[in-house]
Amino acid sequence: MSDEKKPGPGRTTADIELRFGRLLSALGSALSDMTGRLESGQSREIRRDHTIDVGMGPIRTETRIRVRYASDFGNAEPEPGPVPEETAERPPAPARPILADIATVGRTWQLQADLPGVAEEDLTLELDAGDLLISAEGSGRRYEGRFPLPPGVGLADIRISLKSGILDLTAPLPEAP
Repeated sequence: MSDEKKPGPGRTTADIELRFGRLLSALGSALSDMTGRLESGQSREIRRDHTIDVGMGPIRTETRIRVRYASDFGNAEPEPGPVPEETAERPPAPARPILADIATVGRTWQLQADLPGVAEEDLTLELDAGDLLISAEGSGRRYEGRFPLPPGVGLADIRISLKSGILDLTAPLPEAP
């Protein structure tokens, strides 16, 4: 065994505070740089990346500072240059496939899938050639999936539950003739 003492909680906290102090110093430097750029008429945007190691792994920060003048909001023509991100058209996020567990328990068909960030009102179910099409969008994510339905089960038969990002669909199976 080693006679070295492990750093106590106070020392770890002090070490983290020192590293965050460096991070805040870097942010202050970026703000100072931005002020200098504005005064000299250069770019109105600056970006900085900074990484610190806090002992439990690295923390990476990205700082972006953009200045908008009052004339940017009025009738004045905007300054030529790149389109600000808020107004730039972004293509829709690609749909993520829905991975589902499907089972038949007794006379009930069940489908369960994880859809984090989706509310029940953001969910769409459709029927296409005997397949159930599920699409959902929430929290900037889109999901799509296609699943075979048992013969005789329709959309009206499906009960929907979506709580805490867990989708549960159930439907009674028709009686065999």
